Amino acid sequence: MGLFERIKKDMLRALKEDREKASLLKTILGEIQRDPDKDYSDRKVVKVIQKYLKGLEENLKLGAISREDYEKERSLLSAYLPQMVSEEEIRAFLAKLDFSRFKNKMQAVGEVIKHFGAERVDGKKVQEIVRNYEPD
Repeated sequence: MGLFERIKKDMLRALKEDREKASLLKTILGEIQRDPDKDYSDRKVVKVIQKYLKGLEENLKLGAISREDYEKERSLLSAYLPQMVSEEEIRAFLAKLDFSRFKNKMQAVGEVIKHFGAERVDGKKVQEIVRNYEPD
């Protein structure tokens, strides 16, 4: 079962048990279904959830939502995201890379993202790690 179907199933179950969760999942499903190409792949679903979480974070910074609401929604939606790659895993991958094939070390960012998958790494975090990384 794909992520889209899992969210749909969870939303239907939540209608009976948890109205707030059902409402949040309904919002996410609506955002996914707005895609003109009707692309409901796991990759697309993850992008929609990540975009929603970024907006949620902005709303928290602006004071538009409470910390409690932010944490609750973030916790619910994070369950649908793939496990993010740790900084240690990124550094271990960088240690195995041959940096001599790059004109500058920042070109390694693309290699890291390609290796782990764009949905499992934060591009800004990877850039920061690579920028501060000193290859042997």
